[in-house]
Amino acid sequence: MPSDVYAFIKKEANVYLFTPSDVVTVIRRAPKLRDAINTLQQAAPPNTIKGVYIVSYTGFEACRRVVEAVQKAGYTVVETIESFGYYLSSVIHNLPLKKAVGTIVFVLDRTGSEAPISLSSVDVLQKCEKGWKLIEEDQTTLTATVKYSSVSDIVLFGGTRDDKIFIQKFFPRLQLHVKEAVSPQFLETFVRNRINNGNLDGCKMLPYLSYDLLVEFGDKSDAISLTDTVPPFTITKEIDVGTVPTVEIHAHEIDQDETPVIKTFKFKSAASRTVLITVHVDKTLLLQVTLKTIATRESNATTVPPLMTGNVSLNPKPFHCIPSIIFSITYFFGTFLIIKLGRNQVFDEANLSTVDEAVAFMKIRTPKSVTAVVFFQYSEDATILTLQSFRAECRKAELSDVRLISFDSVSVSHFLESLQIPIDNGQSVAVLSPKYFYIITRDGRKLKVRTGGPMNEFEVKRCNVKSVIIAHASRRFTKAMLDELEKKFGSNLHIVTDVQKLGDFIREFWWSFVDESVSNTYALNDYCDFDIEIKGHMVISTRFKEIPLSISADVTVSDTSLEVNLVKSEKTVERLEMFTLKRGTKCVRITVDIKSPCDITVKMVELDVSAVYLAPRKPKELPKLEVKSVADKMNNIEVPVLTQSAAKSKKSGAQRRKARLQAAQNGTCDGPASGNEAVANGETLPNELSQLDLNPPPTTILTFTSDNRVLIKADATYTGDKEILAYVRLQSGKAPHVGKGALDALQKYPGSVFYAITRLLAVNFDPAHPDPLWRFKTSRDTDGKVLIHGDDGITTFPIVLFGLVVRSTLLYIKKHIQSEVTELGIRLPSGAVINDADLKGVSEKIGTKLVIV
Repeated sequence: MPSDVYAFIKKEANVYLFTPSDVVTVIRRAPKLRDAINTLQQAAPPNTIKGVYIVSYTGFEACRRVVEAVQKAGYTVVETIESFGYYLSSVIHNLPLKKAVGTIVFVLDRTGSEAPISLSSVDVLQKCEKGWKLIEEDQTTLTATVKYSSVSDIVLFGGTRDDKIFIQKFFPRLQLHVKEAVSPQFLETFVRNRINNGNLDGCKMLPYLSYDLLVEFGDKSDAISLTDTVPPFTITKEIDVGTVPTVEIHAHEIDQDETPVIKTFKFKSAASRTVLITVHVDKTLLLQVTLKTIATRESNATTVPPLMTGNVSLNPKPFHCIPSIIFSITYFFGTFLIIKLGRNQVFDEANLSTVDEAVAFMKIRTPKSVTAVVFFQYSEDATILTLQSFRAECRKAELSDVRLISFDSVSVSHFLESLQIPIDNGQSVAVLSPKYFYIITRDGRKLKVRTGGPMNEFEVKRCNVKSVIIAHASRRFTKAMLDELEKKFGSNLHIVTDVQKLGDFIREFWWSFVDESVSNTYALNDYCDFDIEIKGHMVISTRFKEIPLSISADVTVSDTSLEVNLVKSEKTVERLEMFTLKRGTKCVRITVDIKSPCDITVKMVELDVSAVYLAPRKPKELPKLEVKSVADKMNNIEVPVLTQSAAKSKKSGAQRRKARLQAAQNGTCDGPASGNEAVANGETLPNELSQLDLNPPPTTILTFTSDNRVLIKADATYTGDKEILAYVRLQSGKAPHVGKGALDALQKYPGSVFYAITRLLAVNFDPAHPDPLWRFKTSRDTDGKVLIHGDDGITTFPIVLFGLVVRSTLLYIKKHIQSEVTELGIRLPSGAVINDADLKGVSEKIGTKLVIV
């Protein structure tokens, strides 16, 4: 019988034995992994210990190598602890972080860093019921603060006195926790806590995987997300793989080019088939993948359904008779609230945590002779995989009629039902909730969402509706807004302070979907609660459009792959497809077919670039910035730039995780990367779309990146920094500020700082749908040009912002170069375009010829 002894393997080289009263070092700095394991076998054979804990980087190959080596040596009880989670636990341990579930905390590691805090990376943690979850890595402090506005605490590790002062000054509302160093006893504390299944005094980090799965079949692929789920877990996904003879499962990690093969499935017969892929991850953090054919078809022909119009039901009724039972399920943050409803009563209810439990609950409560309908009400955090898995499990349990509806849609119907406001055909009302607004109109029996958006985009003056309904007026609605609404709408302003009991409403609401005789006055149409992102290129607006929907977009490309994502919010993004592009591909057409919230297919067709014509704009004079004398003040621009030590190239996520773990353990830090690497990786326009063929090209080139930087390439006499920041601050009556000074002002004066210049210059940019994180607004003028609006009546154009950045960068270069700069090359990301007239106008203003390279 094994004793109460556990082995602990760290960094593949250090092995310890933990007894109830002591810690024994077996070996340190073993030359190779097999030497460490051989020494462990001699000191503690497999039958003498209870289990083995492994601290390992959780990339697929690294984790598999260590775990399989330990298991091959005869140790069967193995648990993997991800090294980055171990590091984060060591940083937050013994800090007063006993927070409520949902609390957001930043961890800022300043060990050896010389970069400004605003550009330093933080890791974002969220408190869950069983510990802390890593929800995002390597976000700049400024970006993370904007993205996670509810953050309450920040942990500073290895910071200086100046770092503390900076955080207290510029982030005064955040509670600051300072961690000087990791306790030497942390290793023993951590392991004994793990053995006893404790929560590390509230500082336990939940396990996670650092990779997703890529399912490749023929020239297509599909993704299965693993990084958002806490192990151990089991998930499934249905995929139509067509007639391919083999399916390969790959591990795909962000920032890593290689995608190692996990498993290959070969089919014995030729057929067009749909498969069910099941992924199981246990405490070793290794996964097991199985594939099962669930449907075959004689023909492999595929057709794209025509764009449908009218009010088409998301979930057509498969039954000709009225069901006897309805199951109402609300899915919210991983929990299933289930209610079994009869015609006039609630039979049973439960709160369950897994799909299997939820389906089993319904199965045993549905007699074989009884027809049941399942209404699945989901929140924003429900992924496509969650919806597909739930529906698949229901169908296997012979609960085939599953209907999907968003929580927000039901909530809006609930508010309208509570007030009983009549809405006739053609009339519109506005429903305002603390988070979103909706403009709703009547379309026959159902209501239709015409448009909507975040509440901060709602404008009372431009709201032309019959009535306005406010939900939860006590939260996030200022007195000024309420007064303005009351002044405009008078008695047609309705404030919901007491809605009818949800249980009573939901029973009648669901029955109205299956029984035509039951009133269904306030049910909404089936609409998209997401947009489609072609990463790095455009966002296709689908939000609030009616389902089913088919939509296409043409994209110019220069990379080897193209990623298409579903975007519900800045925090909720899912990959739909990752396409591998053939060499030489310059333009593709992406078609998205949406049949339900979880039946979304994306197809890509390569286009002949010669057939895609980008019409040149009519030459006009360079638009002028509507700030007095700005053009005259361009010569006085202050040029704040990053220091050379701060202008470091970004490393991959895997490199950063390993470097920070090593720094925490050994007291070392990363060295600065060469700026030349960043220049070499700059995006360029395809040759066919370049606007000028330079021969020879300029020796000084500015590369504009999509993350608000300008990379500088010059001759050997240049001694300045390799990059500057492409941020511009405009104030009426004052000279513009470009660079770091503008970025520093973003926190305090967000409405005066402008950025994302390459996105604003993109051919496919739609000013009606800007990035929701931008603090400025966009529109079009009467000539179709993009306008940018800031605070204090500032209005400008993308080309003016471009000109200001180029001018300030040129002035800086001239101070740090011995040779004369007579010509300046401009390199833009794919899709960003400047016409010849605008480029010439900027050239004349700065006194230097600009050419696109």
